[in-house]
Amino acid sequence: MRASYPSESAMYPEVARWLENFLRARYPSSAVEAFPTPNERLYRALARIGVPEHTLPAEWQSWDVQVDIVGLISNNHSTEIALVECKITPITIAHLSQAIGYSRIVRPRWSFLVSPRGVRPNLSRLINAFNRQDILVYLETPRQPPRTLILARWDARAQQIDWSSLIPAGAF
Repeated sequence: MRASYPSESAMYPEVARWLENFLRARYPSSAVEAFPTPNERLYRALARIGVPEHTLPAEWQSWDVQVDIVGLISNNHSTEIALVECKITPITIAHLSQAIGYSRIVRPRWSFLVSPRGVRPNLSRLINAFNRQDILVYLETPRQPPRTLILARWDARAQQIDWSSLIPAGAF
């Protein structure tokens, strides 16, 4: 167990394991897997992994983004995506912008931005004190709650997110 990480890539195996467990707990009747994919475009990673094309959205081959970790929630008819971006520095507005951009393109079921150093105070203040949770929304669909990017401190010792650090609070 680590207290800190020398690089983002050192986080990937632990975060991927956590994501897979998180998704399995929520989708027990689906096949679930999680993969570090930081050095390849998402559409190439999905093809390499062998996700059946008919289970993905029509635009999947245009997902020219590089995400740190991708999770797959699959059944015979569809594959849902989960994304995680990892940072070793405190989460900034620039990090949030990158993760929101990726999430708006891919429209994942879950999207996380995690760092062992948590969220920078100015970003936390913007979201919480000034009630700007709207900047976390990446998908709005009629008659469904909006999908929001979840920010969290990564607890390196426990190898999971610190549930008390979630932004927005009570995201689950």
